[in-house]
Amino acid sequence: MRNFVIFLLFSFLIFQSISCGGLINNDTNIYRNDELRVLDEMRTLGRIKEIEVSKNDNGYDDIIIHAFNGTEASFYSNNPCGGPGPAYSIIGSIPTLGIVFLDRTYSCDMGGTTIMVSLKDGIYRELKNSFWNVDQLSISPNGSWLVISNADCSMGYSCNIEILSLEKSNNSLLNSVYSNPRVCARNNSISWFSDNGFNTETAIGENNGECVYRSVQFNYSNNEWVFGFK
Repeated sequence: MRNFVIFLLFSFLIFQSISCGGLINNDTNIYRNDELRVLDEMRTLGRIKEIEVSKNDNGYDDIIIHAFNGTEASFYSNNPCGGPGPAYSIIGSIPTLGIVFLDRTYSCDMGGTTIMVSLKDGIYRELKNSFWNVDQLSISPNGSWLVISNADCSMGYSCNIEILSLEKSNNSLLNSVYSNPRVCARNNSISWFSDNGFNTETAIGENNGECVYRSVQFNYSNNEWVFGFK
């Protein structure tokens, strides 16, 4: 009887681990119960075991991403402050989509170029605009859009925005559907009022290293994103 009880308990634990999404779906290479959300660098490294990070002799991160199909995407850092070559750091990830974001900089400041890497096959591309913090990303309520924006005046006026489609495509990477180098969204200021529209604040200039903002609204209509000041 005791052995039978142990067997039932063991069977329940196995069933619970599967039903709760603790295992990886080998058909789609995503976590079954993971919500569509952006993880920061620390949670990315704690969650995605395919990412290998090691400090090199210059004190910068060498990053190797071991893709699900067996290929690799390698990013070896040099010292951008004292010699040629970029340095790389992890910004964050969207595990359910198998996407990792890296910051590549050729100077001592963050936000040189943002690289999007696919965990599925290791392919990657540069985004049109750069960002360096997960606070600069926002996902629409229905999970259709990813808004990425850079609003910064501390090291010179910088304002841009890029919107990517999260819908399935033939490409392992996300498609950019909108980009604008003259309008942006203030960090943590995006407020979605629908699945296809949000309010935010855009930087319109700078004053003593601080951004001057103005309210703006973005809408997706007639198959395109448009904005207007409020």
